[in-house]
Amino acid sequence: MKKLLLNVLVAFALILTGYHSAKAQGVYNICSVSSTTDTSGTLFDTGGPSGDYQVNEDCNFLIQPSCATSITLNFVSFASESGFDYFYVYDGTTINDPLLVTGNGQSLPSPSTVTATSGSMLIVWHSDLS
Repeated sequence: MKKLLLNVLVAFALILTGYHSAKAQGVYNICSVSSTTDTSGTLFDTGGPSGDYQVNEDCNFLIQPSCATSITLNFVSFASESGFDYFYVYDGTTINDPLLVTGNGQSLPSPSTVTATSGSMLIVWHSDLS
């Protein structure tokens, strides 16, 4: 079992245009659900807020609320196996869209706050076999 990762406690918030009803908020495990239309939330690795993530994971998580004009992601905590396990954030719905940030190793990704202006944000996590 691997140590650390994404106690990323990635908090995401959205800027919505013309949307005045109550905001939905969720807590997500990046490999248990593939998408959300919630307007804010917290994202963890498979170990949750205090456990280890698993080996050999390839997970995608799409944040795509219907009224979003931008999505902001804030890294609160991050650690992964340096050189082998990676976290990517894209401005859009696919890996062909602009890459906003890559996370790898024991430091918060830089920048630690990123904003997707397309109204969608794809988060991709990969851990290797050991």
